[in-house]
Amino acid sequence: MRRQGKCPMANARLTCRAPSEKKRRAHQASSDVPVELERKTQMKVLIAFYSRSGHTEQLAREMASLCGADIDRIQDIGPPRTGLLGYMRCSWQAMRGSVATIRPTLHDPSAYELVIIGTPVWNWSLASPVRAYVQLHSGHFRRVAFFCTEGGSGDQRVFAQLESLCNQAPLEKFAVNARDLATGAHKAALQRFIDRINSASLRAA
Repeated sequence: MRRQGKCPMANARLTCRAPSEKKRRAHQASSDVPVELERKTQMKVLIAFYSRSGHTEQLAREMASLCGADIDRIQDIGPPRTGLLGYMRCSWQAMRGSVATIRPTLHDPSAYELVIIGTPVWNWSLASPVRAYVQLHSGHFRRVAFFCTEGGSGDQRVFAQLESLCNQAPLEKFAVNARDLATGAHKAALQRFIDRINSASLRAA
């Protein structure tokens, strides 16, 4: 009877080697996800925003999906801001620099390395609920970035108001008009905004 020999691989030991740094970088470069997008999830980010029509909320949620951020929706207390009267009240309060009464938010902004603050542009000015949020937490932001949605213009004035209230310059700023938001034409610019934030945060670290 023929004896079966031992399989030459029976006692072989399998060794899993970690990929070299060169190979790892090559894999990252070939991935569909940018290297910056992978790294930025290591930073703790909060997106705080107010939205009346839903435009700013749409942008905030798209942004959060790209960077894995927590979200705080700023909500004010008072008469509804819908319809023509609501629109006029928003414009009047923003022009006067009024501070709305807001509900408590879920997250403590001081616990985050970066807070991205979003607002609609009202009458070329900062929305009053966002003004209330920033004033409430002023001095507790480690680093900030700004974004806004607008029908036409006013973003530069709004960003200047936010910078003054936060008492610090933002890492980055991003403005989107309602037309581009509706068509999706803003998406490439949004990705660049996220990438620039990541690069700026690495330099500031």
